Amino acid sequence: VLKEGFRIPEAVKVPVTDEDRRLFGALALWSHAYVNFVYEHAGHDGRQQPKRLTEPVWWRLHGDDERISISAGARDLPYAGYVNEHTHQEYRRQREQGVGLHISTVVTSTGATRPTNEDLYLDLDADGVVASGRYHWYAAENQMRPAPDAEFNDVDSAHVMTVSGRAAYLLGRYRDLILESPSGMRIDGTWSNSENLPPIPPELIPIPEFRN
Repeated sequence: VLKEGFRIPEAVKVPVTDEDRRLFGALALWSHAYVNFVYEHAGHDGRQQPKRLTEPVWWRLHGDDERISISAGARDLPYAGYVNEHTHQEYRRQREQGVGLHISTVVTSTGATRPTNEDLYLDLDADGVVASGRYHWYAAENQMRPAPDAEFNDVDSAHVMTVSGRAAYLLGRYRDLILESPSGMRIDGTWSNSENLPPIPPELIPIPEFRN
C-alpha cells in the first residue's frame, strides 16, 4: 500500500529507432556465432572446448579510464528430464549452442563522484535469438543515463523498454574490439592459449541480417 502523497517514479525512456532494434538483433546473432566459433577452437590442439556455465571464457580490456569485461558460456537452462528423443535432443542443442553473454564496463569520468558501471546480460538460444536479457546502469547523479534499467524477454520487448539502442551499442563495441584486436585485449579461460585461436573466417565478419 502506498503512503499518501507518494508517487511511483515514471519509467525513464530514451529515444530509440527501428535501426536500433535491427542492429540489436543482428549483433546478438553475430555474438552468438563468434562465441561458438571460439569454443569450437579453444580446446587443446584447436579442438572443441566444452561450454560450461560455471567456467566461462573472458575477454578483458583495461584502459586508463575504461575497463571492459565480457564473459560468455553456456545458457543457464533448467534440467529437463527425458520425455522423448526429440525433446532430449533439443535440450542438448540448446546446451551446446546456446550462449549466456555478459558485457560489463566501468568508466571513470573526470569530475564524477563515482565510476559509471554498465551491465548487459543476454541469454541467446541455440539459433542466436535473444531469449531473455537484463540491462543495468549505475553512476553518480550528475551522469546522463543512456537507457533505463530493464529486464526483457526478446528484442521487441527490449525495444519497447527503449533498451535496444544501448544493447546494440554494447554488442557493437564488443564486435569492434574483437575485429580491431587492440593491444591489451586478451581472452582468458580457454584451454589453449588465446593467441593460438585461428583468425576469424571471412563469413563471420559481416553483421548478419536480423529478421523477426
